[in-house]
Amino acid sequence: MDKINLPKWNEMNDTTKQVIVSCAASAAFAGAKAAGKWWKNRIKSGTVLELILKQDTQVVEVTEPPLWGRWPGEEAPLVVWDILECLEIATRDPKITGLVLNIDPNFKIGFAQLQEIVEAIHVFRKAGKTAVTFLETLMEVGSNVLVVYTLASACDSIIIPPYMGVALTSILPGAPFVKKMLDKLYIDEELTQRREYKSAANMFREETLTEPHKEQLTELIDNFTAQLFEMIAKNRGIDLEQVRNIVTDKGPIVNADEAKELKLVDQFAYPDQFYGDVLKEKFGKKHTLLFATEYLRRRSGWRLTSSKGKKKIALIFAEGAIHRGPSGKHGSGGSNSIGSSTLCDTIRQAREDKVNAIILRVNSGGGSASASDLIGRELLKAKEDNIKVIVSMSNVAASGGYMISMFADRILALPGTITGSIGVIWGKFNVRKFWDYFGITWDFADHEDNAKFYSMLLPYGERNKERMEHCCDHIYSKFKGSVASARGIENEEKMEELARGRVYFGNKCQDNKLISDEGGIMKAFDVTRDELGLNKGDKMKVQVYPKKIPTWKKLTAKPTNSRQYCAQSLNIAGGGVLGTCATFVSSLQRFQTVVQLALSQPEMQTLQQLAQASTEKAPSAMCTLHLGVTA
Repeated sequence: MDKINLPKWNEMNDTTKQVIVSCAASAAFAGAKAAGKWWKNRIKSGTVLELILKQDTQVVEVTEPPLWGRWPGEEAPLVVWDILECLEIATRDPKITGLVLNIDPNFKIGFAQLQEIVEAIHVFRKAGKTAVTFLETLMEVGSNVLVVYTLASACDSIIIPPYMGVALTSILPGAPFVKKMLDKLYIDEELTQRREYKSAANMFREETLTEPHKEQLTELIDNFTAQLFEMIAKNRGIDLEQVRNIVTDKGPIVNADEAKELKLVDQFAYPDQFYGDVLKEKFGKKHTLLFATEYLRRRSGWRLTSSKGKKKIALIFAEGAIHRGPSGKHGSGGSNSIGSSTLCDTIRQAREDKVNAIILRVNSGGGSASASDLIGRELLKAKEDNIKVIVSMSNVAASGGYMISMFADRILALPGTITGSIGVIWGKFNVRKFWDYFGITWDFADHEDNAKFYSMLLPYGERNKERMEHCCDHIYSKFKGSVASARGIENEEKMEELARGRVYFGNKCQDNKLISDEGGIMKAFDVTRDELGLNKGDKMKVQVYPKKIPTWKKLTAKPTNSRQYCAQSLNIAGGGVLGTCATFVSSLQRFQTVVQLALSQPEMQTLQQLAQASTEKAPSAMCTLHLGVTA
């Protein structure tokens, strides 16, 4: 090869020199930028993760920042999937030596979510890593103190300030009833339910607990408390009977010294002492604290969604009340909801991408029966395409939440998951006398009897009520039949016994075939590998659906058919037929000024509290006083 003679620098013209200098400068800048990014995102050896669970912070399944972003100081909800992945990555990361949990006792978490995080902390500790908990108080807390303490007990050490004690109280089972308030407002309810354990309508029809309602509530609380006691005993190395005695005999409050003597806490320290000498003692003087959220960002390449594999997995989250139309949130920062059009569209998107399996994470107490049925149908279509469907139940997957889960190849639930509630509620409220009281009257021309079926100003009437009861029986029968077929329950009497609107904790469901396995979302990936014939630990290509769409595209999208709507346009709010409490109370809010004339101040405050609690669970963009069919 001939030797190439490059011109010397002083022989080059000015243009060539400028090009060379520009290229060199660009390369140097790119290299410096890459080095700076690496330096900024590096993980030091001896790093300790810090997970702060702040007051009133809600642990959710999925979240998406508002279009306009979050307000300064506005806390983003904690996503349980992020916490679990963070702990899983940290467990196998040699540069992570420990975990610090800083817990405010008034943070909000569901029972099943708590069990998943506790299990993840156990795995973290089994890898030879240390976890410690700091709580500023375990006395100035609400009724969820046992839940908070159970999470804290998963760590090696529990540390509290020396002047504080520990409040461990039993759970007080109860339910609100608004029948007397309805009577005072001259509002008549016309509700029906299938069957006696479908207790959501009781708050409008009764003044006290019915026997089936009381029976079910007592069973649930006993099971819930027993699970908490067992977890605390295991975590703290205390005899189970001793834990019961501490709560029932020593409680409701023990002082700091008593708490240490009873092995409820390990050490005393103020915040400055904890973040100073205590952490140096636990992790060494050269340890580095790093927020868990920042760690997950820096280790994003280690996440399941970044892994490569031959098998494609669609991970879909379904959280909130179920309704027809697009998914969304109620109000600013409100709760998630499940819109059938959005979720069906998401499942279709996964089918069109020819994924090998769908993992559907469900956290829903139900809602519209028709919306739930549409979602279930779409999952059946996925199975017809030879796509494995795995459902991972979170805190609750009951009623409509169970309806969208029942067709899965495998259903996983945590021991603390609430599921079942195979039943139906139907009905409406009649507010004509409410308006009459304030001098607003209504009159109607001649009409067919069935014209008043959906009217909130006229009662059903005998024939309409008879048809409603008949249709309610039909829907209940279809619901039971679908469950029996999907879950392989051949005995009709057994199926009726399992149904009746009754709810169960997950630890009671494997034997009666309502679920397939116990476990959380991380186990769902192992089950998926098993269903696909892979070995444990084999990598899979995981994609969260629906796929993220740039904001500008959402704003400018012009769908050309209905199949593109939910995937391409903004989902700002949900609607449809929703849960009974949300529907009724949010409707009354529209008449708040009028209602205030009829209610005392304490009664009005109670109504507003019910409204707030209700709208956290379901959007009310299209609420009416007619409830429709709710599962």
